[in-house]
Amino acid sequence: MAKSKPSRNFQSYIELDDGIGNGVTHPLEVAPPPEPVLLPGESVVATADDVCLYVPMSEQRQALFGRLVVTNFKLSFVTLHGTSGGTEELWRNRLLGKHDVCLMNVDAIYQVSSSGKRKLLAPRSNVSGRVKELQIRCKDFRVLTFSFRCSRLDEDRAITNALLVHCYPRRAQLMFHFDYKGESPEPGPDGGEGQCCSEASWTDMLTRTSSVGWRISHVNQAYRMCDSLPEVLVVPNGILDSQLLAVSRHYVGCRPPIWCWGSPDGGAIARAAYTHVTGRTSQEAQLVMDSIKSSHPTYKDAVQMDVGALCPSIDEVQESYVRLREICSPESVRALGETDGRSLGLLGASRWPLAVSQCLSAAAQCVQTLTDQQTVVVLTGPTGRDLTAAVASLAQLLVDAECRTLAGFQRLVQRQWVALGHPFQDRLGLIHRDGAKKSPVFLLFLDCVHQLLVQFPARFEFTETLLVSLWDSLHVSVFDTFLFNSEKERADASSVKENDYPLRRRPVWNWAEQFDPDWRKLFTSAAHEVKLQLGLVQTPPTPAGRGPVGPGLGLLAAVTGGGSGPPKPPPRRARRRADQLRPVTSVAAVRLWTLCFCRWVPTLDVGGGGRPAEEACLRHLLAQLRTLEAQVESARDGVGVRRSVRASAARGSVAPAPLPGAFHPFAACRAPTPLLSVTPGLVNALVRNSIITGEDGSLAAHRGRQYGL
Repeated sequence: MAKSKPSRNFQSYIELDDGIGNGVTHPLEVAPPPEPVLLPGESVVATADDVCLYVPMSEQRQALFGRLVVTNFKLSFVTLHGTSGGTEELWRNRLLGKHDVCLMNVDAIYQVSSSGKRKLLAPRSNVSGRVKELQIRCKDFRVLTFSFRCSRLDEDRAITNALLVHCYPRRAQLMFHFDYKGESPEPGPDGGEGQCCSEASWTDMLTRTSSVGWRISHVNQAYRMCDSLPEVLVVPNGILDSQLLAVSRHYVGCRPPIWCWGSPDGGAIARAAYTHVTGRTSQEAQLVMDSIKSSHPTYKDAVQMDVGALCPSIDEVQESYVRLREICSPESVRALGETDGRSLGLLGASRWPLAVSQCLSAAAQCVQTLTDQQTVVVLTGPTGRDLTAAVASLAQLLVDAECRTLAGFQRLVQRQWVALGHPFQDRLGLIHRDGAKKSPVFLLFLDCVHQLLVQFPARFEFTETLLVSLWDSLHVSVFDTFLFNSEKERADASSVKENDYPLRRRPVWNWAEQFDPDWRKLFTSAAHEVKLQLGLVQTPPTPAGRGPVGPGLGLLAAVTGGGSGPPKPPPRRARRRADQLRPVTSVAAVRLWTLCFCRWVPTLDVGGGGRPAEEACLRHLLAQLRTLEAQVESARDGVGVRRSVRASAARGSVAPAPLPGAFHPFAACRAPTPLLSVTPGLVNALVRNSIITGEDGSLAAHRGRQYGL
């Protein structure tokens, strides 16, 4: 069938995007685009040629021209002329290309009419008419708009119907993970091997924290007590397994208080669901609380914190997320200009900053109770699987320095969210199921962690790049870490007897499967490395029993004239109090997480600005510090400073150029945005208190207006 001839306006924006000086006058004159790169086990479901992908935020409706392909894993757009604008090399994901979207990432599909009106297409519905434009809204705030005006008849309908079916599977076995035929991953960190719910891991946790009054229990063997909890649990010493099994029926979902973290003085954090008895405490619940008291070394009463009353509900989180996404994902420069001047008011009206503040306040209150009363804090919620996980995890980040390391944070997520049964499948909408409630509770938790990174950048080993990469990885169906609601569902899917294609464990924590080494280096905080180099951050004791030693203590001692040996570690309780974080939790202190929420809006990107530029400058200073330390060590040993060291020091004195953009590494580096030519709302929220490049290439501290959120 002959293709329809493009309109005059269509030819103009195709010529704009061509980028090689050749005007495109008709799709038939262009060589077919290359095929998409397919993973092992990936198969093509539908294809459409001569499709246009509109460039985001382009006033002249510029577009990329190419082929659109739907597979059983992703929606892939292959451009006509390969890379565009020299930015393709910055996209280094090994599983998804620059214009690829995993089907799990698709949140809503709209059919756009000629007048610009959008119609939401119902999941698993069937489109019978012509589709001229299709808009895809993703869970990571990306918006993609495709035009089929030059495609063959029925190709647009085939693409649309394929998306409506494969983006909303009815059961987990229909997701791509069960079709993926990639090589088995190499063993990764212990937090990523799915062993954080084993008896050995819980024992190690009890030993590391020196927690007292708690024991390992197999009361949930074969999931006889609760199907959303792991088989191995940590429970109070003062209660028998038979008693716990009996009283668990009086809790919603059979989830009685379960240990999360503890300390030698008897302080601990536990999580539980509400009891079925509303308005009063049942005798069975009182039995559990009495057992916790009898297990305490000084017989202190446990304190219950109602997280359901202190934090938003899952419905409120979902409503706030939808409003936030509308603010941070404008469809055009005009839409951004119309709302940007009042964007901070709209952000407040979305109540997302309030939700972040409430979660941080609840975690700070939990830690304050632990510190002051040295007792057990039992966090309760409607199901014990949502906001209690967020508050318990945040509290551990505040009180336990080990959780603020890269490996420790991964173990924390694996333990509190995956092992203890956060319903990822329902909250992320991975399966199209009646009655399942969508709510990005985990994104809210990550934003809370981001706020802590902003307030205490040198106290965390990891960066917000790790947090954003983790959020994106939740929507990549190659990994099984976040595909299920509980360990029982994962175990059932792994059963060889019950499944023709059993689940193959592939943890998301093996970051090498997705990112190259340069990307993974950005997971480590430069500020934390600098303080380690100076010996200002104490590292855990060495196996030989020596005190904490920072790699830069030799240089620091040489400069300050300090002693030759490492400092004597303070007492354990004083060290714990010194490690504790005390964040500002008011709504006015909450910052917009632009790297995650606004990275797909090119207008808001600032070349050489934002926290990525700060990180680059700190890494540059760290390299200088290491060079100077090498010089001092050479002089101390009586060895002359080598010419290469002097040359390295000379190179290190020059400011790094170019500095990365504000959305690095998730967007290409661009020239600095002329701040005076844009409205002040989101842009000032982005660049305030950040380092940007001056006109002469030097570094200058730039402070935007302070907006309270």
